[in-house]
Amino acid sequence: MKKPYSIPFFGVALALLLMVFLAYQNHFDNPFHFDDDHTIVKNSSLDTLDIGRFLTDPTAFSTLPANQAWRPGMTITNSIDTILSDGTPDPVVFHIHIFILYLILGVLLYFFILHLLKKCFPSIEWTNWIALLSTGFYMLHTANAETINYISARSDSQSTLFIILAFNLYFYWEKGRKYYIYLLPIAYGFLIKETAIMFAPMLLVYHLLFVRNESNRNLVSPGIIVSFILAAVLFLISRKMTLSTWTSGGADPLHYLFTQSFVIVHYLYTFILPVNLSADTDWAYFSNLFDTRVFAGAFILGTLIVAGIRWSFKEETKAAAFGIAWFFIALAPTSSIFSFAEVMNDHRVFFPYIGLILVVANFAVIGWRRINTESGFSLHKMVALGFTGFLLTAHMIGTRERCEVWGSGESLWKDVTIKSPENGRGWMNYGNALMARGNVDSAIIVFQKALDLAPGYAYAKINMGVALSRKNMNAEAERYYKEALAVDPGNPEPYYYYADFLIRTHREKEAIPFLRTGHEKSPGHQGINNYLAFYDTPNFVSALDLAKKAATEKPTPENYVNLSLQYYLDGQYMESALAAEKAAEMKSDYGLAYNNICAAYNKLGQFDKAIEAGQKAVQLLPTDEMSRNNLAEAQRQKAQIESLKAAVDATPTHDTWLNLSLGYYNVGNYAASRDAAQEAVKIDPKSAAGYNNICAACTQLKDKQCAIDAGTKAVELNPEWELAKNNLAAAQALK
Repeated sequence: MKKPYSIPFFGVALALLLMVFLAYQNHFDNPFHFDDDHTIVKNSSLDTLDIGRFLTDPTAFSTLPANQAWRPGMTITNSIDTILSDGTPDPVVFHIHIFILYLILGVLLYFFILHLLKKCFPSIEWTNWIALLSTGFYMLHTANAETINYISARSDSQSTLFIILAFNLYFYWEKGRKYYIYLLPIAYGFLIKETAIMFAPMLLVYHLLFVRNESNRNLVSPGIIVSFILAAVLFLISRKMTLSTWTSGGADPLHYLFTQSFVIVHYLYTFILPVNLSADTDWAYFSNLFDTRVFAGAFILGTLIVAGIRWSFKEETKAAAFGIAWFFIALAPTSSIFSFAEVMNDHRVFFPYIGLILVVANFAVIGWRRINTESGFSLHKMVALGFTGFLLTAHMIGTRERCEVWGSGESLWKDVTIKSPENGRGWMNYGNALMARGNVDSAIIVFQKALDLAPGYAYAKINMGVALSRKNMNAEAERYYKEALAVDPGNPEPYYYYADFLIRTHREKEAIPFLRTGHEKSPGHQGINNYLAFYDTPNFVSALDLAKKAATEKPTPENYVNLSLQYYLDGQYMESALAAEKAAEMKSDYGLAYNNICAAYNKLGQFDKAIEAGQKAVQLLPTDEMSRNNLAEAQRQKAQIESLKAAVDATPTHDTWLNLSLGYYNVGNYAASRDAAQEAVKIDPKSAAGYNNICAACTQLKDKQCAIDAGTKAVELNPEWELAKNNLAAAQALK
């Protein structure tokens, strides 16, 4: 008898381990994405490893009430990694932890597959090779990259680990089986994700296929009964611990169920050819229950179920039959009557795909057994080994490429917009990534695309508000924040971001009620708590008020410069310039005062005054980079405006006046922008763009009637123009 383990075997095992490492080598510093924000990044509950609280308080899991599921095992794990990150979540720490557990899962999976193959082929000595290669196939499978890269999806990978551990304890530890030790991993796995209780029906199928026929035992054993009892108890505890605020986000269960028939076909396709993976798909419910795809999916799945039943009657294909049962049982929590907001997620297949791996392993043994009878190193053997090597290498490369896609918010969400172009959330997140890179103009366009696809999406409204506020379009920004509050009042995020906006525009006292309401919605929200700790105090006085008081009580040049700065931060640029000029009068060689004058007049679009002050600042502060930059900006913007004015002087057309209007608007000279746009509409009275520019400029000038009249005219001329409608709404929102 040949030894089951040899130097070549361990050599191949080491090579597979190296391939897995190479596949994921570039993922360890991939950032937090999507649900990681509210479960980890903003979750102050993770700062202390309070296991007692985690076991009893679902609010510790997430800062969003709608997402506060009872998953204490996940919260414990996230807290440990946060503490190991010195209190500020570091994705590298999380990824290392997840990857180590993934490798442990691989070891357990090998013994799991080997046991089932031995059951089907007790006389074949080389099943350990098939088990090893099948394990390598699973570990390298490109679809798994979605779960391993997405930190919040550790609930799938770690609950799966505990299920495989439970089966191995059941298979290999007879004494432990007698005392139901194998159920301990299931109990803890359930605390990570509820799908762990699917172990009970899987164990029943295993018993029916392998155990009952061997010993003529009863239909079920005491161990199976205890497994189902434990599953029921855990499920009831979970329901009792689930807060009323939690929601799956799903709609009609019947339409969801019928949609799943074709979704599962997609999962099967992805197992074979994972080329269309998307972090956030745009699949929707089938509105018509008689959709052709429903019947096509039902036919394919029915064929697969019939095949599984037929395989169950043959000893050598029972592992494949178990694999088919595993696949469907593992999918049941997310692909049945339990409806979710997303009908499909590519990370949901991590657990079910183990079943399909069993099918592959079972038929790999049958196939190799047939060609292994051929003498020497035949063509069939070469093709089989070559295909295996090609398959593993292709998946290694595919996984590495998916890790690259997950490497930044911009690359991930751009990929989503390409593969799932009807997904408003994908466009919104892509806009966030663009804004983080400083490309605010493109972000606004992308946010508008998100709102076109999902008009009631609060997060798209929040982020549109953030982008507009960065362009100093505060009136329009405030409208979007208020709309987000209106459409999603139970979510703490609109309260946080609107309060943040109010604080950044020096309206701190107005922000306090929103922070308090947000805290009521989510006591563990890190950002809200930080703001409350600073601003919600009896003696709080804003920085601008303090600066005013200091300049009044002690009118020194330094105090007036500080007042100038606070006015500038508050968006009161004329007051900023006047305060800085007062400082310069008191101290004629005060370079910082001239710098502030230059910066303020830049914002007001008065570039001659800005250049004069900037030159004085640079003369007094020749090494000050800020002064040089402000002067250069004044000169650049003046040259740009002069160029646009020269174009108007040379050819005073509608387009040249419109370009000049936009140029004035971009530099903050709203009166000149309005005047130039009025010249454009004189030439072309049907210019929606001209009236839109007048509306936007008058809104900034707080001339409500002018803004509304122009905005109404723009929308009449172009009823489908979202920008014009948004500007009109901002005008109507003026106080």
